[in-house]
Amino acid sequence: MDDPAEKAHFKQVISAFLPTSQLDRVPIKGSAVDRLMNTPIKVMIVRLDRARGNIAISRREVLSQKANAETAETLKEIKENDIVTSTVHNINDWAVFTTYKNIQMMCHVSDLSFSRVKKPSDLVSIGDKLKVRIIKIDKATNKVSCSVKALVEDPYLNIEKRYKIGEVYEGTVSSIKEYGAFVQIESGVEALCHSSEISHLNRNIKPSKVFSVSEKIKFKIINIDKENRRLSISHKACFPNPWEKVKDQLRL
Repeated sequence: MDDPAEKAHFKQVISAFLPTSQLDRVPIKGSAVDRLMNTPIKVMIVRLDRARGNIAISRREVLSQKANAETAETLKEIKENDIVTSTVHNINDWAVFTTYKNIQMMCHVSDLSFSRVKKPSDLVSIGDKLKVRIIKIDKATNKVSCSVKALVEDPYLNIEKRYKIGEVYEGTVSSIKEYGAFVQIESGVEALCHSSEISHLNRNIKPSKVFSVSEKIKFKIINIDKENRRLSISHKACFPNPWEKVKDQLRL
């Protein structure tokens, strides 16, 4: 096949299968696919069956290789503990994914805040600018992990200096469970008031019968477990125990 015209004709009649899943690094459809029609693109052959004349190609692989090369270069510019401003591009129930230059980073839900976070979407939205600290770089996989809460001091670090067992404080009810209520004392610090510590008269009272979310209540700290980051508080300890009064009357 030495004739150039014959070679050109041969090239024109070769067809290959390009699945929509291999068009881009992210799912695309509709008008995004239409824009690629009749447009020269670079692809990689991912499967070749000479016997049947079947060829499968991927544009995604070409884009991924290029992106990985660019990412590897950018990774040389950053290091663990660096603080950068990234853009949120994806959110799910367990993490927030951000982009810094051409690097994609993951911030696990546990690294968003020292406070309890039900869903990452409660704190951030797609497109938000998020300042983060880089906490891990895996150069073998080009994966980067980051943290928002690492930007501030751990509120449990000197908690025993700010709060004393047996003293009364005020906080805001942040959530209510069957077994008790969580009370926010300060940003990143929540304490549990167990149902048995709500009322002197009823040890099994339902917390929802007494408290409501966002309500400010008084409480007395009964235990500080710094190692496990837990505070136990009592609401009933802020009030006189009526049973003690009954005992005094019976003595009379």
